[in-house]
Formats: sequence, C-alpha cells, structure tokens
Amino acid sequence: MSHEEASMRERLILAGIQEIEARGIQNFSMRQVANACGVSCAAPYKHFQDKNDLILSIVLYLSLIHISEPTRPY
Repeated sequence: MSHEEASMRERLILAGIQEIEARGIQNFSMRQVANACGVSCAAPYKHFQDKNDLILSIVLYLSLIHISEPTRPY
C-alpha cells in the first residue's frame, strides 16, 4: 500500500468516525464519508470491501489509539 493510499484510508476512517458520531451507526453512509473526504462515492470501495469493512476498520483504529494513548477521549 502506497503512502497516498494509506493516507486516504486513514482520512476515510476519520471521516467515518465523524459520520458515526453525527448520524449513529444505524444511519452510517459511505456516500457521506466520501463526501466529507471530497472524493467520489466509489472511492471508499477502493480501500474497503464494503460498509462493514470500513466500520470494522474504524473499531480497530480506535482500539489501537486506545492501547497506545489510553487517555485520549475517543
């Protein structure tokens, strides 16, 4: 995975976190995540298989942050 791909993947994860905070997991929208990143609605699917894959990646990302920085407010 190139640096640009990794950067976009993290941007999508961070936008996904904001999407969950704003709309809840029941109303999670890949289209809204893409829009928040300024990319096409197909772009997230280049980095994640589907919505569940992105949500799982968000959970893993937050878990890693919690392990490395337990005082972080997430």
